[in-house]
Amino acid sequence: MAFLTYDKLREIAVSDSARFAQKSIDLSEVKSTVFLSHSHKDTEIVSAVEAFLNDLNLLAYIDWKDATMPETTSPDTARALRILIEKSSKFLLLATENSLKSAWVPWELGVADGVKGLSNVAVLPVSKNDRTFPNNEYMAMYPRVEQARGGEWFVYPAGQDSNGVQFAAWLIL
Repeated sequence: MAFLTYDKLREIAVSDSARFAQKSIDLSEVKSTVFLSHSHKDTEIVSAVEAFLNDLNLLAYIDWKDATMPETTSPDTARALRILIEKSSKFLLLATENSLKSAWVPWELGVADGVKGLSNVAVLPVSKNDRTFPNNEYMAMYPRVEQARGGEWFVYPAGQDSNGVQFAAWLIL
């Protein structure tokens, strides 16, 4: 099994940029909405992950693309994010070196854990190589997204390397 790498995400961003730029999402075909928790320092790869999800007819909520969010962070920002996390079908934490240093990402994960439960929360690790990624103690509690040997992406239960569910299926469960 392998983790998603920065190089793979850059490849997606470059090779699919024209196709995704022209694709508009038909909201009537959206299967699920995903709250994508991430660091704002990861803008380039966030856009590639968004494109990947859009291609699966999934709508990713990305806070810095939301014109209704307050311009400066405040308790209003936290209240708005809590509501958006509650309303989303799934919560996906983009686990990067930057997101592990973020003040907001752990808070968002805690909110999601409380309102969505483990079955609707997953960690999408992104690493420099496909075998290891920056981790911390609490992330090991959550299901994670990994690529299986056949190339398909699966969501594996915490601490397990088997009994995974196809990523696309998990997103619409």
